[in-house]
Amino acid sequence: MIVVLCSPVCAEDAPTNKQECDAIGGQWEQFGTITVCNRPTKDAGKACTDGRDCESACVTDEAQAANSKISGKCYSRTSTVGTCLNYVVDGVAQGTECED
Repeated sequence: MIVVLCSPVCAEDAPTNKQECDAIGGQWEQFGTITVCNRPTKDAGKACTDGRDCESACVTDEAQAANSKISGKCYSRTSTVGTCLNYVVDGVAQGTECED
């Protein structure tokens, strides 16, 4: 399972309060004891073959069969918690996974 609370790229300049988060179009969210700004990524929609190509994660359509070779697109938010996504790793769809 792949869970992205905040990638290393997003952690570098992450807002530290709700006001800063709101100002950049983010959503201030609580995940257990952790609060993060789930903000839009700068590379959303960019072609990718692995999460290393993206600020957040590389994903494809949920209907895409697991283990199929595929090019994905960079996810639009810095956090993937609370979503169901079909991740692309090394150019291969992983199958849809839901994260709580």
